[in-house]
Amino acid sequence: MLKKTQKIPKTPKQSENNSLIVQSNKLINGRFDMTLLEKRIFLKMVSMIKPKDTEFRPLLINASELIHDLGLEGKSLYAEFKKATKRLMQHVCEIRETDGLLQISLASSVKYYEGQGLVEISFDQKLKPYLLLLQNNFTVFGLTEALALKSLSSLRMYELLKQFTNTGMRIIVLEELKRCLNLVEQYTKYADFKRYVIVSAQKDLENTDMAFTFRELKVGKKVDRLEFTFQKTERIAILSLQPTIANEQANQGKEEVAISVEEVKPSKINNPYTEIVRVAPANRARAYETLMKLNISDYQAKKVLEYANDAEIFKVAYGLNILIADPKIKNKEAYAYGVLKNKFGISD
Repeated sequence: MLKKTQKIPKTPKQSENNSLIVQSNKLINGRFDMTLLEKRIFLKMVSMIKPKDTEFRPLLINASELIHDLGLEGKSLYAEFKKATKRLMQHVCEIRETDGLLQISLASSVKYYEGQGLVEISFDQKLKPYLLLLQNNFTVFGLTEALALKSLSSLRMYELLKQFTNTGMRIIVLEELKRCLNLVEQYTKYADFKRYVIVSAQKDLENTDMAFTFRELKVGKKVDRLEFTFQKTERIAILSLQPTIANEQANQGKEEVAISVEEVKPSKINNPYTEIVRVAPANRARAYETLMKLNISDYQAKKVLEYANDAEIFKVAYGLNILIADPKIKNKEAYAYGVLKNKFGISD
């Protein structure tokens, strides 16, 4: 029982919570060691961040309501919930930063109000660049859609593909995909990975807005990359109303490339902190595919897309294809990306 002197915070009303999940793409592409329940709790936390938040605040979650929303059953669920929040503080997420690798826990503290079904969770402060005041390189999707997915791999696939809804396609190196799914040590046979992860996720997502098909890209007889194709959505960007965005028109070229978007009809937007901004369409998919044919990584291709328009990419890639044909150039991937970085002033 709670002591009389212990103050119980008020649970926020549902209408006060932001039902959208907005995350940096670097965070989405990070490596997580989480269970499905832990991932769902984390996404619930992210959905409670308000677009104008400049600092993290303790988040109060009604554990009983969340368990009900997830459709979970069983007498030990509350105990499992406690174990899951504890593991959120223990597990390490790996994020590739410009100057190195960040290893970080997703929650810094958890407090339970016994007898109330309430849990107060705080983010680690070093997650601020990946969750607060995001202006570019972020992805938006609904909490309801995320919580409906029944496996961790399917949920992660949903996130990874959602970043590219404005192109309708994503090509990703097989080993990079395994890293993002935290399956590097599992499914050593590609046939097993395909059956139990890719095909399984394909079935799970077939009735969502991220239903996809895929094809294998091989080097010799070995599958090297996977090309995912899904419905390309209209470029409608959900921009936070941040005072730090001084001139959207001046930065429109970069915003057009950098923002991952979600198909949203204005009539369905009830969040007072967001506005709809239409962005001119661009042939991003073909430019992206052109870059991937240079055998640079998915991450590197996305960086180039941030800094260059399609015409510039096609022009430079044409010249690069001629240059890297020279047998004297041994590491063609590194050479190609080095030229692109120098040409477009890319900062990793």
